[in-house]
Amino acid sequence: MATRAAAGPQIELRPSQGRIHDTAGSARQAASSAENALRNRLYSECMQRLGYRRN
Repeated sequence: MATRAAAGPQIELRPSQGRIHDTAGSARQAASSAENALRNRLYSECMQRLGYRRN
């Protein structure tokens, strides 16, 4: 059975600017924001089912 290796971060070396640019950084940040929003929504729904209410 073949397994896929996770894709590593994509980087670009920009010698003229003297730094390395992470090309996948914005995609990771967007995914992280989406995960946090989902986690917060599920947590809020769970707490409401348990009888807790926001003030």
